[in-house]
Amino acid sequence: DSPPVARTIKNLANIYAVTGEYRKAEELTKRALGIFEKSFGTANPDVAVTLQHMFEIYSGVGDIDKAIEFK
Repeated sequence: DSPPVARTIKNLANIYAVTGEYRKAEELTKRALGIFEKSFGTANPDVAVTLQHMFEIYSGVGDIDKAIEFK
């Protein structure tokens, strides 16, 4: 997988999150995060934005402890 594919996956995950399908959003966001980290390392804007999305997903389901891991 490549960064453009990861961006598409992340965008799809955002749609799932907005529609309340947090489990699907979580799965896809983790996949995108893995691709970004493999491609760029951890110090990259795409990684940072994707981590923020993970925070938002866990906040959305009320899992504050898990959300804090990504903040």
